[in-house]
Amino acid sequence: MASASTEQLAAVPLFSALTKPDLQQVLRAADEIDVESGRELVTECRVGH
Repeated sequence: MASASTEQLAAVPLFSALTKPDLQQVLRAADEIDVESGRELVTECRVGH
């Protein structure tokens, strides 16, 4: 899978209000993973993926 760009990340509603430097910081801190459709990634009060 190709690395996400700031433009792709900004298109996600959760990240849409972030500045370009903030988006770049998120991209540096994030891990991109492939998951099958329908897989639960996060459950309240538990660590994700």
